[in-house]
Amino acid sequence: VFPVGSTDITFFANDTSGLENTCTFQVVVEDRELPTITCPASIVQATDAGLCTSVVEFGEVVTG
Repeated sequence: VFPVGSTDITFFANDTSGLENTCTFQVVVEDRELPTITCPASIVQATDAGLCTSVVEFGEVVTG
């Protein structure tokens, strides 16, 4: 399992004659999936009595 990003991989080989060789390549993992978000419904609320403001509570915004 490789993380998001680039990982260099190197293989080494040798034989009984003492000859050696290597090769290197990259594994690139890209996260192309958009995040999801679920918002609560729109809220319409009157101001609090005698004020120009209102306390508004809403449910959790879910992301993933």
